[in-house]
Amino acid sequence: MAPPGAQAQQVQELTRQVADAKVLIETAEKERDFYFTKLREIEVYIQQSEFEAGSELEAMAKHIQTILYSTDEGLVDEADPAQPGLHDEPYDGQAGAAAHMERLHVDEEETF
Repeated sequence: MAPPGAQAQQVQELTRQVADAKVLIETAEKERDFYFTKLREIEVYIQQSEFEAGSELEAMAKHIQTILYSTDEGLVDEADPAQPGLHDEPYDGQAGAAAHMERLHVDEEETF
């Protein structure tokens, strides 16, 4: 059995670790909420905007929706009525974004 002083020290250390973990969790939750709100604003904006059929803006909006609605597996539930007009192919991350930017003829140095 550990001496009482060692136990008190161990309790203090564990209490400090729990407090640190709580701070990390709170920070992560605030950051998650911040980015979720930004993504939700983008989603609502795209849903409420009207784009000319076949335009580059419509294609970009659909691609953004594909990104927003994709899952970790890259699948989109096309039966969901909240997801109209999504592409059939799964979103493939940076490669898909780069290919889409090339099709739109966007100069990244000028844009970003």
